[in-house]
Amino acid sequence: MEKEEKKKKLKFSIFEMLAFVVVIAILVVNILPSVTKSFGNESRKEFVTEVKGVYSAAKEQYEKDNLLIIEERSYSQVEADSLTCGKEIYKKLDISTRKDLVYFIKINKEGKVVKFVISNSKYSYSYDGEDLDIEKVELDKELKEETINISCTLLNGETN
Repeated sequence: MEKEEKKKKLKFSIFEMLAFVVVIAILVVNILPSVTKSFGNESRKEFVTEVKGVYSAAKEQYEKDNLLIIEERSYSQVEADSLTCGKEIYKKLDISTRKDLVYFIKINKEGKVVKFVISNSKYSYSYDGEDLDIEKVELDKELKEETINISCTLLNGETN
């Protein structure tokens, strides 16, 4: 007799089960957006870190390359001879980055970054000006949620 009473106590009615499912669904609907947003923020922070890393590596490489002859230099993620746009030759930076990261950085004779374009499969950042100081830039506000096709026309400032 006791077994039958326990079985009756453990059984749920269809309405109780439905109420449980509805409560779980409401919780999931309310929690899911904040969870996906936090994952989005992490990938954004990771991209900001990569932007700063490429910037620092290029400045460091520029200082090494200009020990004897001071000249304008351009750096990219590709091999030195594989990308030429007009007279420009792009030297590969010796850094490890994600495979989908594409970048170009140009440093003038005075050691100032005058052009910087970087993109991955989700975000992009570009600068074209007098002197970029990456520490003063609010990258989170300036990132775009798009990718950039870095081509010779973009790098040379030509428009179609």
